Amino acid sequence: MENLNSQFESIIKKHVDTAVAAAVVEVTELQRLHIANALGVNGTANGASHGGSNGHSNGKSASTGEVSTKSTKLAAKKPVTAKVAKTAKKKSDAEVNKSKGIKRDPALLESLQQEILEYVSANCQKTDEKGNKGVNIETLSKALGKVSKDLTLPMKKLIKDKKITTTGQKRATRYFAK
Repeated sequence: MENLNSQFESIIKKHVDTAVAAAVVEVTELQRLHIANALGVNGTANGASHGGSNGHSNGKSASTGEVSTKSTKLAAKKPVTAKVAKTAKKKSDAEVNKSKGIKRDPALLESLQQEILEYVSANCQKTDEKGNKGVNIETLSKALGKVSKDLTLPMKKLIKDKKITTTGQKRATRYFAK
């Protein structure tokens, strides 16, 4: 009887271990898919061609909301590495918000204008590596930790209010405090 119980326990243990191992693999694949989708790594691989006729790019079917096995297999083939995470595109405030037509908070814009004005005032007389004075938008976006797309509206307002002057055109534009 004791031998039968030990055999029964070993069989149950084997089945439990197998189920746990399968669950760990499943969770790992789902985490990899989630991270890849969050970083936009496999956006083209799971695009409208795999997402059904409704154009969903998240690998879910429109009717059931279940993750397709094709998208999990594609994500499993593309492991997310530190290099991919570093090269992931930084999202702007508008892209993070995801709501079209919603304006940014005026207090946020005002604080951003103040940050821009302070940085430009402190750095507009310094020369860059090419010997140019002023601050360009790329340097400003790196210094403030923002996407340059988010800085265009507050910058336009500062220029309109004549707190900042410009020289140059397009990407060669340099900003100076008055």
